[in-house]
Amino acid sequence: MANVMPNIAKGRAVELYMRVDLNDPGTARFVWVMFSGVETDAVLADVDTLTAAIATTLNEIANTGYARVIQTDADTATASPDDTNNRFDLDLPDPNFGPIQTGAVTASTRVGLFYDPNAGGGDGAMVPVGFWDYATTFDTSNVIPTIDAAGFFRAS
Repeated sequence: MANVMPNIAKGRAVELYMRVDLNDPGTARFVWVMFSGVETDAVLADVDTLTAAIATTLNEIANTGYARVIQTDADTATASPDDTNNRFDLDLPDPNFGPIQTGAVTASTRVGLFYDPNAGGGDGAMVPVGFWDYATTFDTSNVIPTIDAAGFFRAS
């Protein structure tokens, strides 16, 4: 599960997931972003957009080979409540950022998952769904953060 669940996403993660899964709107998608820098969980809990996350002490990776990972309805599984265990679990495939070259930034500190309703409507429209601690150094190997075997979100 996320190390930090932003306040704006609390209670909405299932809704946002379902919007991507059901193409409502058809441009809805998830965007994974990798960061360097250190920011407190308390500050990240108050972040409402990707623009606001980048305005903290987090910096989006800009090394050669880095690109945001896009996931669409093709990456979601049909989600439904688990009535037996009285919860709702959500999962996405672990993001594959590919080989990131060593450069100005030598390591990452976190990854963030953002809901983008407009498929490229800009960082100010992207709502954070969660942030995960993720420390890795770049050495041209594929960078694939393992988010959580149980899923990225559980409402119970």
